[in-house]
Amino acid sequence: MRLLLPSPAPAGKVPYTLMKEEVTRHNVEKIYSRGESITGRFRTPVKYPAERDSISGAEPRNVTTFATTLPAFVDPGLEALLMRTMR
Repeated sequence: MRLLLPSPAPAGKVPYTLMKEEVTRHNVEKIYSRGESITGRFRTPVKYPAERDSISGAEPRNVTTFATTLPAFVDPGLEALLMRTMR
């Protein structure tokens, strides 16, 4: 059965600030939150990291499905931003 219905690609971990920038660019198609976890889908893939990470060695890749964590500080403007841009 797994061959007929392959599992979706794992979500790419991205920084909260990158996710928020993409929301303002109207590049977030769907978003789900549960507690401090946020997952979603970009309309157009985003290259992350922008260049090879010299510390971890992570290579840039196109991320369509993303996951991030709400920062410990409260961001009171996120909900209003989402309501304005996700119509």
